[in-house]
Amino acid sequence: MKQRFVCLLAALAFLMLAGCGGGTLSDNKAEQYTAGDGTVTEPIKNLEIQWVSGSVEICQGTEDQVTFRETADRVLSDDFVMGWRLEGETLYIDFCAANSWTLDIPDKALTVTLPQDLVLESVQVTTTSATFHAPALQAREVVCDTTSGDLTAQLLGTETIQVNTVSGAVEVTALDDAKQVKAATTSGNVNLTLGYADQLDVTTVSGVTRITADECRQTDLNSTSGNVALDLQSSSGDCEVTTVSGEVTLSLPENADAAVEFNTVSGSFDSALSLRKEGDCYLSGSGQNRYQVKTTSGSLRMEAKEGGSRGFGQKTEGGTTLPALASA
Repeated sequence: MKQRFVCLLAALAFLMLAGCGGGTLSDNKAEQYTAGDGTVTEPIKNLEIQWVSGSVEICQGTEDQVTFRETADRVLSDDFVMGWRLEGETLYIDFCAANSWTLDIPDKALTVTLPQDLVLESVQVTTTSATFHAPALQAREVVCDTTSGDLTAQLLGTETIQVNTVSGAVEVTALDDAKQVKAATTSGNVNLTLGYADQLDVTTVSGVTRITADECRQTDLNSTSGNVALDLQSSSGDCEVTTVSGEVTLSLPENADAAVEFNTVSGSFDSALSLRKEGDCYLSGSGQNRYQVKTTSGSLRMEAKEGGSRGFGQKTEGGTTLPALASA
């Protein structure tokens, strides 16, 4: 049933984007678009791309101008040549320059080349099945929405990151300080490598979540059946993880100052981090940072970075088995 629902969402999104033209499909400015490849020498601050199938790549070049080129798996009719327009300091690129409704959509590869020193205010990319790749994208805000297309990006100086997919996989590296990082998928896996994040929110249904970060001040991770792994260099901050059957792994420094609360119905709690029980929490160090994990049947595994010591309780091969707190 879940798979049929995902396929239905993908089909609906596909049909919505199959009518091409107009940068944002509802702005009715198709007559302002130029068809085909292009070059922009004027300064731009914002980039908005709508693409259906194939691929989108944003890369850096050596020239002081923005260029964009497309290639296709067939000879393109006029209805399926890409369109673009420059409005103020915003560049819009659309899958088609004309309004065309058909199910025979070509696969097209779009390559956008930016000057190396260009730092954009915002980048918005919307695709249906097209993949998105950005090996070194400099933008303060990046927003990506896709149905089944995979997304890989290395972001530089990005303060706000928002990624939404249905079944597409997400792999993002953003090592600079970020104010907000959000990712939401249905069945797509999420793999994030972060520096500092003020707020981190990830929601999945069955997709696997893997996050490696230096520090996160506020973390909220939600999954139904997908496993969740969070690896932090610093234990500073608060974290809440909620799953139904997904397994949770938290990796913290062996000298972490953490208060861990695990609420579950039938899940197990295994720790390689030295912990002591006080009230409803398991404490490491001063316990000033809160980690709350809620599951129905999912287990919790605590890992100690740089060689952790065993805590209390019955020793197991992988660490210490701890009694779980009763689920509320």
